[in-house]
Amino acid sequence: RGLGDVYKRQKKQRKIKHWGMNVMQKPLVSIIMPVYNMGEHLRKSVPSVLNQTYQNIELILVDDGSKDNSLEVCRELAVKDNRIKVFHQDNQGSGPARNTGIKNAAGKYAYFPDADDCMVPNAIESLIEKFEKYSCDMIVFGYKMIFSDGTERKFNDYPNEVFTGSYVRQNYDIFTGDKRRWEVQGAPWNKIFSLDIIKSNNVEFPALRRNQDEVFVMRYVNSAEKIALIDEIFYIHYPNDMRLAFNKFPIDYFEIVSSLNGFRMEYIYSWNPENRQVLNDICSGFIQSTTKSMMLLFNPKWELSFKERYKRFKEISVRCVKEMPDKDYKSDSTMFKLMKSKHYFLLYIVVY
Repeated sequence: RGLGDVYKRQKKQRKIKHWGMNVMQKPLVSIIMPVYNMGEHLRKSVPSVLNQTYQNIELILVDDGSKDNSLEVCRELAVKDNRIKVFHQDNQGSGPARNTGIKNAAGKYAYFPDADDCMVPNAIESLIEKFEKYSCDMIVFGYKMIFSDGTERKFNDYPNEVFTGSYVRQNYDIFTGDKRRWEVQGAPWNKIFSLDIIKSNNVEFPALRRNQDEVFVMRYVNSAEKIALIDEIFYIHYPNDMRLAFNKFPIDYFEIVSSLNGFRMEYIYSWNPENRQVLNDICSGFIQSTTKSMMLLFNPKWELSFKERYKRFKEISVRCVKEMPDKDYKSDSTMFKLMKSKHYFLLYIVVY
């Protein structure tokens, strides 16, 4: 009977210990990184994730049909650290690659860094502490940009604030656009999200080759109940050379611009149709992006003739005027005035 009592005590202690470990277990953070031709960058970006002071993470690397040695590097890194999961798919863009990561993620929180950037060592630890402290659904934090010439610029010019999701949605003009006080839209790498909200609300990145991040963020904000903005810097972004970035845009960029305009109306405008500034920001953004789509037609790699380019200018102009969210929108933009007045040749000259 004495040995039986000892066994019972030991069994009870094991149960208590096991229960205690579950309670104290830190939440798993799923870090999802799309990879496309990033073989030379992965050996720098991946260690910045794995060497975080917060260790309960999984790093999901999704190779998006790379043409270099990216997939081999991913698999090599995974052999060295069992927290890494590697997936491969045909090239579809970073949005669908992140969606693959989301489907295979098991964490409580989700974070989406780029494969050619780096994280500050205490980033995840600090963010999880703040996530729990504020009981929020999303945190927007500061970041630093380091340009190819070595110059640096910090982006964290907003004060620490916590907002309800409904306040953000109803006052989106102060969170996006030229007159914003705080920044919510933009890339996902200076934000951390609840994976449960992403999955339970089917929040996905659209299959767009550009601007897919913006759509994901607005879809997420649509379901968020509390959003925190903090001024601490946890991410280092290395922007691409302007010429390189210019070459990444597709020849049919206006199709993306048109889709993005539709998403903005579906989400941002619907949150508060009475907010005139929001509608003005959407219209202004549509004109700016349309102009950019025209400028991209002068990229030498497309080898377009004057006739082909001029035809496309006319097509884009007609569609921009037709799809303008506010038909009575009064714009100071010379570009839009030329589009509306059908002065296509003069428009061509101005862009050229």
